[in-house]
Amino acid sequence: MLIDRPKLDPDLEWMLQSGQADDQAIIVTLVKEFYPTIFRFALSLLGVYQEARNAAVESLATALVESHRYSGMEGAHLWLFSIAATVCSKAYKKSPKLQKGMTLPSQGVQSEVDQDAMPQSLHQANYWSAIDSLPLDQRLPVLLRVVCELSVAEIAVVLSEREKTITSQLQVSYRQIAAKNHTLDPSQKISIDSGFEKTLSTSLQSDWPLTSSSATENEQIKAEVQTKVQVLRRKSQSRIRIQEISVIGLVMVVVVVLVGIVNSLQSAQDDILPPSPTSQQTPLLFQGNRTAIP
Repeated sequence: MLIDRPKLDPDLEWMLQSGQADDQAIIVTLVKEFYPTIFRFALSLLGVYQEARNAAVESLATALVESHRYSGMEGAHLWLFSIAATVCSKAYKKSPKLQKGMTLPSQGVQSEVDQDAMPQSLHQANYWSAIDSLPLDQRLPVLLRVVCELSVAEIAVVLSEREKTITSQLQVSYRQIAAKNHTLDPSQKISIDSGFEKTLSTSLQSDWPLTSSSATENEQIKAEVQTKVQVLRRKSQSRIRIQEISVIGLVMVVVVVLVGIVNSLQSAQDDILPPSPTSQQTPLLFQGNRTAIP
């Protein structure tokens, strides 16, 4: 597997980590290297062209805005897939329409996908229908494995899970998919890299071939990413200001509380301690003593 992994621009790692590259240079590289793969993943999960395009654009824009968080340890492609998985999952959870089933309109599909090679409805394909019935936490590993062709170890990094957990989820999901399509002997054990997995991968990838966008479409995508970057940065700045105001307000509350505690302790101390002699009492005592002396 892993035949479709994008070949990274050698300068991309430097761009993401150095903070010295301008936005346009990073956007050009991200769109060129990652958009087709991220879009295909989003489309396989969300099933609606415009939703998938929005998710892919937001994923690339988020990568640019959050590039200061990129350590380089996991590799740019896994970091992008991790962002895309989060963005697509949020889009899926927010849309009751998407949760009812992944369907595609018969019109309006543009150059990212060859319409002739794509089913009009994912439910028309048995495998897609079976995947559609899986819960989201099972669907993500399956699509990352059979559509995006990531290894189990890579999926574990993308989803922040243990490899054993991913392996177990895949095996359970494969059995459910096979059972729904009546292609599994009850005694048969499905494993990673099994014939069933390869058949499933071939079938799903034929529905969503990885194709390049036209030059015009690429320019539109770059513009959309740039716009989304500006939106995300404004939101980030607003959150920072809100956090600063919240911190200032919290500090003021703490100060008021501390002043109140100090005043209460001082008042309690005054009530407990006896009054000290005044400066006027001592001369009177001496004066009394002096009059008693003959």
